[in-house]
Amino acid sequence: MTPILLKADAKTKIGWLSECTACEVTEERNGVYELELVYPIGATHANDIVTDCYIKAKPNQTSANQLFHIYKVSKPINGEFTVYAEHVSYILSGYPVPTVSASGNAQVAINAILTAAKNQIGKATGFTAATTDISLSSSINLSNVSARAALGGVEGSVLYTYGGEYEFDNYTIKLHKSRGKDNGVRIAYGKNMTELKCDVDMSASYTGIFGYVKTDDISLTSSYNVTNTSGISTRILVRDFSSDFGGNAPTQSSLDAAVKKYAEDNDINSIKASVTVSFVNLAQSPEYANIAPLETVNLCDTVTVYHKELGVNIKAKVIKTVYDTIAEKYTKIELGSARTDMSRIISQTVKEATDAKNIAISSKSEVTAAYQEAIANATAAITGNSGGYIRLNPSENPQELLIMNTADASTATKIWRWNLSGLGYSSTGYNGAYKTAITQDGHIVADFIDTGTLTANIIKAGIMQSVNGQFSFNLESGHIEASDINITGGDINLDGGQLSIENSGFKTDLSSGYLQMYYTTNMQSGANYEYFDINNTMIGTKFYATLAALKPAAALGVTSNGFRFGEKAENATLVNHWNTDYAVIEKDTARFRTKVEVNESKSVTSGDAIGFICHAPFGAKDISVELGAKSNAHGVLQLGNNTDGTTPARMEFYSIGTGGAGMALELIGSSVSGRIFVDTGGIYAQFGGGTAVKLA
Repeated sequence: MTPILLKADAKTKIGWLSECTACEVTEERNGVYELELVYPIGATHANDIVTDCYIKAKPNQTSANQLFHIYKVSKPINGEFTVYAEHVSYILSGYPVPTVSASGNAQVAINAILTAAKNQIGKATGFTAATTDISLSSSINLSNVSARAALGGVEGSVLYTYGGEYEFDNYTIKLHKSRGKDNGVRIAYGKNMTELKCDVDMSASYTGIFGYVKTDDISLTSSYNVTNTSGISTRILVRDFSSDFGGNAPTQSSLDAAVKKYAEDNDINSIKASVTVSFVNLAQSPEYANIAPLETVNLCDTVTVYHKELGVNIKAKVIKTVYDTIAEKYTKIELGSARTDMSRIISQTVKEATDAKNIAISSKSEVTAAYQEAIANATAAITGNSGGYIRLNPSENPQELLIMNTADASTATKIWRWNLSGLGYSSTGYNGAYKTAITQDGHIVADFIDTGTLTANIIKAGIMQSVNGQFSFNLESGHIEASDINITGGDINLDGGQLSIENSGFKTDLSSGYLQMYYTTNMQSGANYEYFDINNTMIGTKFYATLAALKPAAALGVTSNGFRFGEKAENATLVNHWNTDYAVIEKDTARFRTKVEVNESKSVTSGDAIGFICHAPFGAKDISVELGAKSNAHGVLQLGNNTDGTTPARMEFYSIGTGGAGMALELIGSSVSGRIFVDTGGIYAQFGGGTAVKLA
């Protein structure tokens, strides 16, 4: 699209900036939204391009044309000058909001901010809030901020409170729960990737959280798994929530809610990554016209980045796009973790800072760190103890030792009891129950056991799980989950089970006793499109090992035509490349690179060796044309009536004469025959067994 220059009212058109040499729009997720234009000195409307005017331009593949306010015009260099413009929504940075309070959903909060700004400046802001799909009901209470900062630039803002992803459509403010989609787009080396700069940090990325509360009176645990949109291996964050409830006693439900809220507020599954990708936009390529919707990439979309040689295979969100308005294509896509504020001058607030200790422990050896923390906690509790009462029971001829929180065993609620039968602790008084105990028969009873090394003969348990969640083994059901299994030697036997492999949008399944391969657009919903399988089929009474190309899925907009044999390629074009494509077999057509050879090295003692048969119906008759060779060095082309078992017409060609200098063509009908041959003396014709006649 050619940019349009507008006057300061953002309505009156000055003219088309058709002579601009460059025009790019940069947009970040919940961040920068600006335009940069390069224009020649002396070109049409060059003198009209001044600050406070507007430029209307296309910002990306899908959005309508947007207004950008010119805030700076550079000095000319080499006959050109650069124009810098901000999206019209930046005007809200100049509208003060002395105070604003609102309760309800995000749309209510945004409207309250616009109303507060209107009351302060004495006129309508011109902006409206679109309906949001964020169902959360909450409240905001801000003072002495700009309208734009209230939307998403300070702690307590709409974005901070409700989360989401902004889309500014000229004067309409849209806050989406998720602005982008996961269309299954795969940016891969050899397919559409031209450059990859990748810095990935998954040390603080998790697939779930295990929270616990541990006090003298309370012992609670709660687990919450998030949707693994990042595609990382199973990894669980272990966090102590004991101090998160203030003066209130935590319950199971309150811990469950706190664990879930922490996971959602901190986006624990996001990859802390900086990935800059340059790639060919296949959605605008003629060869991909039929599947363009599957290759379209927009801001906030989730895509898969794959580079085999660099070992990169991750899912990441598009956090920044640079769009060439003139050519109408992206010039740069940046993937990774984006900041959550919209102000260029307000530094990012990272709420995980309060949990730096927990994350640091989890990012190194979590088992060792947890054990060391348990030792530290136990040491602090025992060495820092103050108070308590020690009694021998009974006082005469004592049989046990009591350590209590009161002097009398009848009133004590916290009590250690040590006698000949064992050692135990009760938080409910002298008569128990003793939930922590060591008995004389060798049993240890405890909710938690922290140990460095455990050596055992038999371990009987429900679920064995690593601290970081990378491995779990349900000993009752036999279910094993692991991020990495390496088996050296031995066998793997599946009896009635399932075996499938899913990765990078593709799935291979062996569960049905035969191999099935899918292209999967959504592994979680099961929207899989089968494109190939290997199985055993029966034709009549005979079994055949079968390679099958399945019917195409209509949703893909492409066809599955058959089979290609050749060298490996990430993506083949619409053109046949005979250097890499050895053979292509479709339903009605087969193409081979150089030649087809049959009966190779076959020893034919007598009769015909037919290598090619083409059938065609003739009324009720099955007629065929057959091509082959005879054992007497004759080439054969014949017409066969397979229904009657006859050969109505046959032609044989072979060399004759001294040293094979000549050539004969023998024509054989159902009742008559003849031949034409060439010898050193000329061309001859012979009918039946008659004398040959020289033709020339």
